[in-house]
Amino acid sequence: MVTRFYVLNSQTIAARLHFVCRLCEKAMAARQHTAVLCADEAMAAQLNALLWSFRAESFIPHALSDDALAAHAAVMLLIAPERAAQTNVFINLSADELPDIPQGCQRVFEVVDQSPAVLAVTRRRFKHYRARGITPETVFI
Repeated sequence: MVTRFYVLNSQTIAARLHFVCRLCEKAMAARQHTAVLCADEAMAAQLNALLWSFRAESFIPHALSDDALAAHAAVMLLIAPERAAQTNVFINLSADELPDIPQGCQRVFEVVDQSPAVLAVTRRRFKHYRARGITPETVFI
């Protein structure tokens, strides 16, 4: 399993969500089912709206996890990690220390901005991955 931390040079949630859209677009192009674990319903709603308008010339098929079409969407937006039964790519935006990663997941992406609250949780999460024997990659954006 590849675990990668994308560290953004921004403190805004907008930049963080825009980057998540880019990751979703790339995963979709590679035909990889993607689950995005949001911190709360407000973040899921914001990301849902952004995925509709991310690029004028393209569309990222997506659904909220409680939607009837969620199982068929390329991207599923979650608030509870247990709803991600099978996924190739898991993008974690939650504030949890270390959420349950779906069984069989090939890639885990953590998208980090420079806000103090996100950085604090991210540092703890990075240590948890290492304690589990996972060596995360770090990419500065």
